[in-house]
Amino acid sequence: YLTEAQTRGAARLRVSYLSSISVAPEFSELAGLVNDTKVGWTRIQAPGAVKVVEFAIPEGVLKSGYNAVTLTASQRHRVDCSIEATYELWTQIDPSRSGLVVAPAADLDLKSLAALEPDESGALPLGVLLNEKPTLPRLERMIGAVQAVAVVSRLARPAVSFGTPLTGRSGVNLLVGTAAEIRGTDGIEELGAINGPRLALLPARGNRVPTLVVTGLTPDDVRAATAQLAATGDGGGSQPGAALAPLIRGDTAQGGER
Repeated sequence: YLTEAQTRGAARLRVSYLSSISVAPEFSELAGLVNDTKVGWTRIQAPGAVKVVEFAIPEGVLKSGYNAVTLTASQRHRVDCSIEATYELWTQIDPSRSGLVVAPAADLDLKSLAALEPDESGALPLGVLLNEKPTLPRLERMIGAVQAVAVVSRLARPAVSFGTPLTGRSGVNLLVGTAAEIRGTDGIEELGAINGPRLALLPARGNRVPTLVVTGLTPDDVRAATAQLAATGDGGGSQPGAALAPLIRGDTAQGGER
C-alpha cells in the first residue's frame, strides 16, 4: 500500500535472494513485475550468499493504494535433467531485505494507515500509550482500537506493546481514552476542544512514530470513534493490487474445497 506522494519520483524493486548450487545461471532467471508490468530480470546466481538486485520502476506503474508485486523464476539444472533433480532447484527470497524502495509516507492520513511501515520482520509495531494503570473498561476500549487498526490496515502481523511511545521509523503509537483520561499527554493540545467522538493522526515528533488518537468526551464516544476507525480504510489501488489485497492475511479455505 502506497500513498499518493510515494508513487511519485524514483522508485525501485529490491530483491534479495539465495539460490541452490544446482541452478545453472546461464539458463535460469528471476524476474520482477509490479502491477503486471515487468520491471527487470537477473540471472539466478547466488549459491553461497544472499545477493541483492534492484530494478528501476518506470513512472506511472505505481498507484496510490494497493500494488501487486510478482516474482517469477525459471530454473534449469547444471547437470541432471531427471524429474527427481527438479527438487534440487530452488531460489529463496529474503523478505526482510526485499520490497519496494520508495520515499517515506509523508502524506499519511487516516485513510492510508495501511501505508504504515512495518519492521524488518514484517510485523507492524503498535504502541498503546499508558500514562497510568488503566481500568479494565478502558483496557477493553484500547484492545478494541487495536483491533480496528489491524482490520482497517489488513495487518497480517500486528506487534502490540503497552507503555511509552515507540521510536524509530516503524509502526504507530495509539492513544485511546476519554478527553479526561488522555489529558496532559504530549502533543494532545493540537486537537483543540474535544466535544464528541474524535479521531486524529498526529505526525511524527522527533524520533517518535506518528500517534493515532481515539477519543471523545465519554466512554461511549470512544467506542463510537473506534467504530469510525474500523470504517476508514481504503481498498483502492491498481487493479492487480486491489484484487490481491484481501489475501494479505492468507487465502481463506472453505469446507469441501481442494
